[in-house]
Order: sequence, then structure tokens, then C-alpha cells
Amino acid sequence: MGLKAEQENTLISQAIKIKNTVSEKAPQTENQERLENLKRHALKQAIAKTTPILSLFMQNDLVRFALLNKNNQATWDYWLDIDGNCFIDQIFSMDRLTHLNEQQEMLIYCFSHQEEASKYYFCANAEELPAEYLFRAWQLAATRESWRVFRVKLEPFLYLKDNMSNSSLH
Repeated sequence: MGLKAEQENTLISQAIKIKNTVSEKAPQTENQERLENLKRHALKQAIAKTTPILSLFMQNDLVRFALLNKNNQATWDYWLDIDGNCFIDQIFSMDRLTHLNEQQEMLIYCFSHQEEASKYYFCANAEELPAEYLFRAWQLAATRESWRVFRVKLEPFLYLKDNMSNSSLH
């Protein structure tokens, strides 16, 4: 059994042409998307292994994960005490996180003080100290070897469960 067209129907002819055109381009587009995804993944891997930026992944006011590499290890090590415990989440009080959420960026002025078997961290941002106290803090702390100024930026991170379940990282 078959169908016979008595007259040419332009609508059907256009639909067939579109279908044939789309199906010819689909594999090419799909391959192009795969190449772009591969390039993005390779770039992310290269950046993750070489960036001096210490990326922290937080839940509320606690640091849950840190993206460490040889170029940002010194920043991480700054926050380790003698026993190897990390105190980087000391700089993320709820007030500072609120400010960071509003401003998207802030400077944290820090220095540490070693006393016997303990290491103490002193941290402040410009909003916490009036200008005269901030200037005095700089005078006091800038002469110390442990003096640091950290720029903290808030970047949104979207956790996509479906994407993670398909990746090799679980």
C-alpha cells in the first residue's frame, strides 16, 4: 500500500527539506558542542592547577572545601596552626559575610602572633575599624612578617547535581 501525490504540496515539500537540512546539520552541531565542552573542561583543569587564587566553597559560615594547588598553598598554609588545624573560617563572621553578600568584595587585614604553642590571628576589614584605628593597625602590623591583606570576593557557585552525577568526580 502506498500514497500517491496527485499534485505538489509546497508545505510538505518545505517540511521535508527542513527535516533533511536539520538532520544533516545535527551531527555537525553535536560534534561542535562536544568540542566546545572539551575545550572548556581542559581550560578549567589548567586554571584549577595553576591559579594563585584560593577558592573556598562555604556552607553558611564554614569552609567546606578549598581548591588547593602549588600556587595557592602558601595562602592556605598561612591559616594553619602548629598542629595543622586550619583557621581560615575565622575571617568569615556572620557580620562579614553579610557585608560581603552586599558588597561582593572586601579587604581583610590580618596578622598572626605566635605565643608558645599557640598562634593567634588578628583580622579586621575597613568597615569594622574607624580610619584612625585602621591606620594604627597598619602601623603595628605592617612591620610583622605575618602581615597580610586578603581580597575576598563572593562568586556564586551553582551546584548542579545532574552534571556532577555524569562527571568522573563524585
